[in-house]
Amino acid sequence: MKYALGIALFIFSLSVGYGVFVQMFDHEQQKRTMASLKTNYDLSCLSGDDFLKAVKNRIVSGFKTTRKDGFLGLHLGHFTFTDSETDKAACGAKKDRTISSSLQAVSKKLACREYPKMSLHFAADQEAVSGAKRQLLVEADCKVSNDLSHTEVVWIPWDRLAHETPFEGDSQYNTPSKVSIKTKHIVDQWPSKWVLEKIELSGESGIIEVSAEEIRTIAGRPMVFEFK
Repeated sequence: MKYALGIALFIFSLSVGYGVFVQMFDHEQQKRTMASLKTNYDLSCLSGDDFLKAVKNRIVSGFKTTRKDGFLGLHLGHFTFTDSETDKAACGAKKDRTISSSLQAVSKKLACREYPKMSLHFAADQEAVSGAKRQLLVEADCKVSNDLSHTEVVWIPWDRLAHETPFEGDSQYNTPSKVSIKTKHIVDQWPSKWVLEKIELSGESGIIEVSAEEIRTIAGRPMVFEFK
């Protein structure tokens, strides 16, 4: 009898312990999900001017550069969002909804899928031809990286361009990234420095444009790249 009672108590304690463990695990999972939802690249709960301001801040604040094997690598800050007013309303539903139901109500979109074309507009730093700024436009596909907070790196053949004969027109490059380079008002030599004057993301959903002034304000400085 005592033996049977001991086994029953042991099984009961195991079940209680397992239940507590499951509760704790679910709670941790919910905390992690909510933390992920609140990361600075998720703009699902914003709309209007607040959304546009946050988008521009995300694009520029996440802007990073690297140089490797003669290439200039650039990527932008990426973001997720929703354009459904019903889904936006779910963001504030904390009192009468569970965490899981609130999460399921928000269907996020990836910026690079909605705006698949990336355009980076550069102008020569303090150099002009007959009053017209020398311009360099880099166009590439906007692709999502694994962490969602940045676009994939776009590799620009920076050193190769600097050593090529200056040209005015279009040039296509396919490796390691597929990019289109367009230039205007280039005469006999390349400028020594380029300033990033505008960033654009475009697609069927429209155009998101970040101006030179907005880039300077968010970054705290002009973005200048030496051409060498």
